[in-house]
Amino acid sequence: MQLKTFFFAMTALQRKELAHKAGTSVGHLTNACYRYTTLNAAVCVALERESNRMVTRQELRPDDWQSIWPELSADIPAP
Repeated sequence: MQLKTFFFAMTALQRKELAHKAGTSVGHLTNACYRYTTLNAAVCVALERESNRMVTRQELRPDDWQSIWPELSADIPAP
């Protein structure tokens, strides 16, 4: 699921709580929904966790997730 779909299905309070749990702001997440900014690795991990994997790191960082999290690649077995 895209971050935009997930995020805007929430109430304003839920968005604020999600941002807090992810260690960022509602504004930063809103900008990320529209691809105006890129989320850092720690925020991506937190969003994946807080969304119960409805939003994944691969979706949040489609261009470089394999270099950040090589263990997620199907070609590389997890340790």
